[in-house]
Amino acid sequence: MLYFDARRWILVSHSDRKSIIFLNCCLLLVCFSLPSLLRAAEGERISVLIASKGKLLLNPDGRKTRQLPFEVNGKLVMNQRKLDSLQDRPRWIRHFSTAYANIRIGGSTARKSQLPSDRRIFVCQRRPDRLLLFSPHGPLTRAQLDLVQVPGDPNELQGVLSDLKTDKSRWQPRTAKEKKHVARMFYLDAINQTSLTGEVKKRTASLMQVKIVGTVSGAVRGVATELDIQATLEWDTNRASLQQATWVIKEKRAIGHAEPGFESTTEIQMKSSPADGSDTLGDSQVSGLPLDYRRAATVLRFQSPHVAVQMLADREWITMVDRPEVMIMRLVNRGDLTAQCNVSSLPDLKPGKHLALKSFQSDIRTSLGKQFAQFVSAEQFVTSHKLRVLRVVAIGRSSSLPIQWNYYHLSNDQGRRAALVFTMESKLVKRFAARDRSMIDTFQFLRRPAPARAKVK
Repeated sequence: MLYFDARRWILVSHSDRKSIIFLNCCLLLVCFSLPSLLRAAEGERISVLIASKGKLLLNPDGRKTRQLPFEVNGKLVMNQRKLDSLQDRPRWIRHFSTAYANIRIGGSTARKSQLPSDRRIFVCQRRPDRLLLFSPHGPLTRAQLDLVQVPGDPNELQGVLSDLKTDKSRWQPRTAKEKKHVARMFYLDAINQTSLTGEVKKRTASLMQVKIVGTVSGAVRGVATELDIQATLEWDTNRASLQQATWVIKEKRAIGHAEPGFESTTEIQMKSSPADGSDTLGDSQVSGLPLDYRRAATVLRFQSPHVAVQMLADREWITMVDRPEVMIMRLVNRGDLTAQCNVSSLPDLKPGKHLALKSFQSDIRTSLGKQFAQFVSAEQFVTSHKLRVLRVVAIGRSSSLPIQWNYYHLSNDQGRRAALVFTMESKLVKRFAARDRSMIDTFQFLRRPAPARAKVK
């Protein structure tokens, strides 16, 4: 199935299309229905081929909706085995030997997104509301996470197929528990209605052939989505493992707070077999790794090659725009647009020079103009990366709404500077909490990109 976190990709301007596609098309990634759950003792090798076509629905200016065709072809190959449960929640460890997607948007040249060599091991932890994937080797980017998240994941599929016992040949998600399986399997936050049905077409002593058809109506981050699903599965009942499957899934996703909508048709061919004998998930490879999600890095690394900065932030943040003058991120919490963060590069100062706090406040007051009401606080401190930070909180009104702005000015001793502005409605300040503090403390300057060479005529 196509789970298009491609809706995170936002077309801001025609002239900036190529840079945004390259930087954010990884956000346009397809996550695949993967086969099979593994027994802890032996593990399994899983391969998936996917082909998806459709159109993005773009409305960056709030006026006319535009459409942009896309095509994605991808492949995943992984070994997986089951770990001991954590707090009675099952979990698995995976090693991806292959994980890539070739993405073409509009008339652009196909771009390839793939996992780096230091982010090939993942833990899949079942949580009450979702399957949580993270790398014990450190924070992921949004593109890396989107590449390996698995709607239709077999770790939930087994829960569905376990209801098709020898005395039962038909399954429908009626109970809250069964609907949670479906929601987690397709990475939905909620299910409104579903006609999904599983039916045993053939059963032997070791094999069960199942056909799954129907529709699912749900929501992701407050955005409505409709799925039309057809699948044929061959399940090895002895090994509790999927031998092979074919999925055809059509999806319609509405335009969200920070993401495009899309319409897509995705075809997936998958196969699984016993593990190939490689020791990628042996005790020596995983010993000492933080396999507990409570201690591992479940935040994401957000970086901008244009603004030349990076920071860590929780997974509810979405990059909307990444251009030379600004990176814009939005926080979508419980389906609501909770805050926006604008990150901008500032002209360098002479080495050793820094902006004074009072001057920063004066600049803010001038910038807000008639929107300004008063300052709430002003402080300065040094981060763990030795950056000097000025922090000013101001309140006022914008379009008649009470607003709070958290302003930051960051600089180093070499003269590099950046500004961050977190904007939110005053009623959402408590929900926002201290998300800005952790982002600022992990903020780092990156090497600036080399200036583009002028073409010789």
